[in-house]
Amino acid sequence: MTEIQRFGTSASLRRSAQVAFARKDTVGNPAAHPFVTWVLLVGILLPPIQIIIADVKFTPGRIVVFLFVLPAIGMLFQKSRRAVPADWFVVATAAWMILASIFNGGFRLYVVAEAGEFLFAYLIGRAYFLGRPALECFLGIFKIVACCVVFFALLDTLSGQQFTLKLFGAPTAAVETVLYRYRFGLVRAGSTFEGGELFGTFCVAAAAIFIFSVRNLPHRIFYAGVCLFGCFLSLSSGPLLGAVLLLGTVTYDFVLRSYKSRWKALVAGIALALALCFLISNHPIQTIIRHLTFDPQTGYFRITQWELSFEKIAGSPIVGYSFGHMPIRSWQEWVYIGHSIDAVYLVEMLRYGIPLVVFLVLSIYASFFSTVSNSSTDDHMARIRLGFSCAIVIVSIIGLTVHFWNSIWIFFSLCIGIRASFVEFEARRRSRPLG
Repeated sequence: MTEIQRFGTSASLRRSAQVAFARKDTVGNPAAHPFVTWVLLVGILLPPIQIIIADVKFTPGRIVVFLFVLPAIGMLFQKSRRAVPADWFVVATAAWMILASIFNGGFRLYVVAEAGEFLFAYLIGRAYFLGRPALECFLGIFKIVACCVVFFALLDTLSGQQFTLKLFGAPTAAVETVLYRYRFGLVRAGSTFEGGELFGTFCVAAAAIFIFSVRNLPHRIFYAGVCLFGCFLSLSSGPLLGAVLLLGTVTYDFVLRSYKSRWKALVAGIALALALCFLISNHPIQTIIRHLTFDPQTGYFRITQWELSFEKIAGSPIVGYSFGHMPIRSWQEWVYIGHSIDAVYLVEMLRYGIPLVVFLVLSIYASFFSTVSNSSTDDHMARIRLGFSCAIVIVSIIGLTVHFWNSIWIFFSLCIGIRASFVEFEARRRSRPLG
């Protein structure tokens, strides 16, 4: 065989392998959805402008998830699609919100909206972002949208006010009279979000997705760097700690990349550290919260919130207090938990009881586990999967010191849905071998 013939044969084999892999990689849903992706991401990340429809308040993010959920359900009920364990936990989470509210003062539209945002965003992530074409389409559009969000945050910092929210006509607080909106003499940029902590959380999640998913190294550094710069502009301790955790994870992955069991070892190490914390410390939650904040005063405030909140949760552990039914009996309770609480898990337990948080945590982490080996996933898809996994874990940790609502609540659920789609993707590839 001549050199030219050998080259032609090898090139032909490569093309055949690429075609075969493309067929495998689009199992279940071969199409990308650029229109849906654009509308979804722009809608979710627009400022929370209040739009009244039939006496019901909607935000752009709420509108888009309600708009696309019926087509998403139709896609998920196709014969080629299959359920994964996370689906049932997410449905249970949304259902418990509504049931707990009914037991505490009756049916409330706001609760239905909050439950719908979480459930519908998850279903949209599951339906539309399965396989390489849809995910690469998502990443390409997400790069542009995320950079725009960070640009608006820079305008907040340069103007010293909530410039972006005012520009879009969204509700704002009197920034001049709210001291916590300033830090180090700078305004805590919120961009299209309602606070610096929410914007910073989004930036860390976006950086995690980009730093693992973008193939080209200069592009990876650029997009992740833009998002980490946005996290710095937020000047919020929870997201800043999340950025530190992300950089530590990247370093860990780079140093131990040749070891296939590195992530199992990391999870085991974290589990061991938590177990030791609960065994050794008399106040393990306080110890964890204290190390999740940079400012000691902020840490003390949040620890007090957890202590007072658990006292209240003990009074109604199953269905919580919903809205407006939690008794406030002292000035300390009024100061620390009467106005706001800086932890999504505490807020949800107080509103809907401990079972809600159990369902929520199971929803998050059930999206990671598959009953089949995922070793057949190619490196690029594995890195995308890792990016969403890292984003979800870091946002979950930030949730110990930050409450989520509106845009970040919807985006968090969307990421969980996308991550759960990898479980289905792997199961379908293993059950439909190509020959």
